[in-house]
Formats: sequence, C-alpha cells, structure tokens
Amino acid sequence: MEAPLSPRTKNVVLIWIGRLGDVLMTTPLFKAIRAAAPNARIRLVTGEAGLPGARLAPAIDEVLVLKRASSPLHNLKLARALRGVEADLLLDLNSAFSRAAAVLCRLARARVRAGFERNRGNSLFDILAAPAGTQEHMLDRYARLGAAIGAAPEGTPEAIVPERARARAREAAAGVPGEGPLILVHPGNFKKYDNRWPEEKFSALLARSEGRFALLAGPGERDAVEEIARNSGKPVPVLGSLTIEESAALMEAAGLFIGNATGSAHLAAAVGTKTLTFLSAYTKKVWMPQDGGPDGPRHFQLVSESWNSCRDIPVDAAAAALRRALA
Repeated sequence: MEAPLSPRTKNVVLIWIGRLGDVLMTTPLFKAIRAAAPNARIRLVTGEAGLPGARLAPAIDEVLVLKRASSPLHNLKLARALRGVEADLLLDLNSAFSRAAAVLCRLARARVRAGFERNRGNSLFDILAAPAGTQEHMLDRYARLGAAIGAAPEGTPEAIVPERARARAREAAAGVPGEGPLILVHPGNFKKYDNRWPEEKFSALLARSEGRFALLAGPGERDAVEEIARNSGKPVPVLGSLTIEESAALMEAAGLFIGNATGSAHLAAAVGTKTLTFLSAYTKKVWMPQDGGPDGPRHFQLVSESWNSCRDIPVDAAAAALRRALA
C-alpha cells in the first residue's frame, strides 16, 4: 500500500468526537500530519463539545461540526460535505468505539482509513494501531497512531491564540485588582465529583494565600464559583463572560493557572502557562502534561493516592505547592 501521507496528499479528514482537552491533546499529531502532507487540506470533524478546541488547533484548515440528533438538517449537510470530498486519508482519532464516528467513517469517501483497534468496528479500517492501553498516556497513544500512518508527532499540545482575542483579555486582566502576576483559578469540572477538588478547599486556599487572583467560570458555573469567592472572604473577581479564544488569551498572559483536570488546565498548558493542578492518580498517569524543560518545572501537580479521586488532597499541601509555583 502506498504511504497515506506525502507531499502529493490532497485531502485528509480527521474524526474526533471528543471534548476540549481531547482535541488539544492530539494537536502534536495534527502538526505531524501537516509536516508529512504539507499541501493537503486537513478537515477536522468534531462534536459540539470539541468545537472550542478545534477553533484553537494548529494545522487544521476546516472544522466540520456534528450536532445532536435534534439538528438533522445540519447533520445532513455535514454528510453531504463528507461525501463531496475524496480523502486520501481518513483518520478516526477515537480510541474507544464511537457510533457517531463509525457512521461518519462509513459516509466519507477515502482511499485509506486508519484508526485504533477496538472491540468493534475494526473492519472499517485499512490501517489499525494497537488498542489504546488503559494506563497509557494520551500523548503516547497518539504517537503510536501517528507512527502507523507515517506521521510521528513530537512536542507538546499547542493552542493558537488569535490576535483579536488578546485585546479583550487585556481588558479583563486590567479589571483584576492587586499587583504582581495574574493567577487564574478555575475550580470547574462540576459534573465530575471525583475529579473536582472540593469547593470549600478552593475557598480556604484563596483565604490563606497572597496574590492577584481571579476566578474563571465556565458555562453554567458562575453561581458555584461566586460562592467560592464569597467563602474565601476576599474580593476575588469572577470572570465568566469570555469566549474560548479570549480565555486562551487571558491564560497566555497569566503567571499561573490553578485548577482541576479539565479542558481549561489543558488549554493553559497548551498556551505555555505555568499550571498547578489537583489530580487523581489516573488523571496524572493518562492525561496531564509531562513536566520538564530547561527553565525548570512548568507544571506543578498535586496527586492523590486514590486512582479515581483528587478530593483528599489537603489544603496545606496546596498552599505549599502554590508557594513553590510562585517562587
């Protein structure tokens, strides 16, 4: 079989029904595909939850969105768009079986289809990477998939911050009182109890720490985040009306990001910001940035002994880690 990627490659279709963090973790692979096929048009098909990451991803020429079943006309247009492209390579980035991704793979016209070996749907693919390991880091997982198609990724996740977002970010940062570097705190992941450091601990950490803090609130989070601010006993502003591009620009300008294992933490790392995160043993091993570099640690991680939860991490440990991160 001819190599699926080369300077002659014209069209590549990527399918990734994931979320913000999922998309950002695969950006090294996007860049490797671009390097292997510099003249190709690269289309990324993602769900509504993955769209924020897709907007910031490097090497992507076009983003196509799969919406919920309640938007049949939109999805019919998506199907027609896929049928209208003859791809040299279709790559399914979902490491577990996704019914939606499988339907899209069948709809698309492609010379070569590639993806992970899974418990079902393997007959869709011409090239199969070995199954994803349950304790395999995401970057290692996608390095293997890239190697299978001749596009071995290097480096760390990256998000491209549009210049137009930086003015709004500067305005938001100017409204945060105090001196010194901006410290952004996102206590989110409110839908995942075990992946969320307790709200009262965030309040306690803010109460005993000095710095120029601002809290971030995602969609539907503002009430909970404002309660954290009130319980800290300090006038910590809550920033909750930013687009994903503006949030990325604000993180890029910040001195430190503090939060749980969320898409926001991945975004902060992807724009080069120092992070302090609260992790279960699982999220540390599989998801979060691997530290290192000539300038010393960039990512300070408090890791629970629990495989599934970060809630038992003490405030004293968090305060000590914050001092190290700001030193």
